[in-house]
Amino acid sequence: MYYWKYVKLLPLALATHTLQAATLPDWLAVSGFASTAAAKSDNETPYYYTRNITDEWCFDCDTIAGLQLDLFPLSWLHASAQLVKRPADDFSDPELEWAYLSFEPLGDIKIRAGRLRSPSFMYSQVVFVNQAYPWARLPAEVYDTTAGFTRFDGVEIIYRTAITDELLLQIQPYASFGYEIEESEINNVLYDVDVDEQYGLRFDIESINWSAYLHYIKARMTITTSEPYIPIFPPGGPYDKPIGFEHLVVPVNAQRWSFGVNYDWRDFTFIAESTTGKNIGWSAYVSAIYHYDNWSPYLIYGKRWGEKYEGDNPNASLYNHGDSITVGLRYDIQPNLSVVGEWQHTYAETNYRGSFTSSNVSDRTDNRANIVTLGLSYSFAL
Repeated sequence: MYYWKYVKLLPLALATHTLQAATLPDWLAVSGFASTAAAKSDNETPYYYTRNITDEWCFDCDTIAGLQLDLFPLSWLHASAQLVKRPADDFSDPELEWAYLSFEPLGDIKIRAGRLRSPSFMYSQVVFVNQAYPWARLPAEVYDTTAGFTRFDGVEIIYRTAITDELLLQIQPYASFGYEIEESEINNVLYDVDVDEQYGLRFDIESINWSAYLHYIKARMTITTSEPYIPIFPPGGPYDKPIGFEHLVVPVNAQRWSFGVNYDWRDFTFIAESTTGKNIGWSAYVSAIYHYDNWSPYLIYGKRWGEKYEGDNPNASLYNHGDSITVGLRYDIQPNLSVVGEWQHTYAETNYRGSFTSSNVSDRTDNRANIVTLGLSYSFAL
């Protein structure tokens, strides 16, 4: 029953009202968020990473709920943990998205260690907090390119300094040595990911009405299907009936760049992000949001492009080709409560995956899809 899934959100709402009635000490902060949506496509091929929206109404594809606890035992020490029921999770099996200790040896330097958020994109820090961004979903052209790697186990340093009275610079190097992600979904196939090493560096610059970032990451990992996936045939055939299956094991040496800018002009906000990397082509989106009282209509145009694949391999997806256009409207009922509705048209060229998520590209019967979404998001902080 679809409605039972929403009944399970009630403990979070009840906990919010209970905590609001209490006075928390200065060393403790509690926050949380929840969002859900009704979504439907006119294409039976699943669309959008982990949401897998099809031509039947889905009332739980976008359901997210999270709770965060922050402790401040000393002025220079901060501990934080965030538990999240992501769209791909059951309510009974949420994920510990981050859990770290933060030290401030100097006023402009922070050192964090533990499970941390990967700072890949503009909205990475709030990737599951729908209330924190203006759309129903983050643009797939950029935000599904990491295949769900939203966190890492390691250490990072954050250095912030004022360049001028109106310019603030932040430098964020980070590293990880050996961690695992179990049953990560990539195009409807579950994989176990063993990360041997990972290095990254991010630069942010902020002004009064604009901000920009540049991010680079290099990682060495091994991706293995969680279940046997590759058919095994007897030597010499026949090749019509496999005698068994084995795990697909893929070593990956990844290098990726991403960059973006946010600019506020009068009642408008303009956002653009792009990402590219070794052997993956380019992906990007641009968005314009107009703010009128509590209403925020918006447009998004997303694009994937790269080298053309030569051949007839039905699973050619190394360089995705496709685009999308989205028209939406958000209404803020309260500063921490909003509803949003949007229509999106997406297109993927033949033999290319685009933003569709079927495990086999040849399963797609139509290269286009129109997706409608009506969503609700909420957040609180105490």
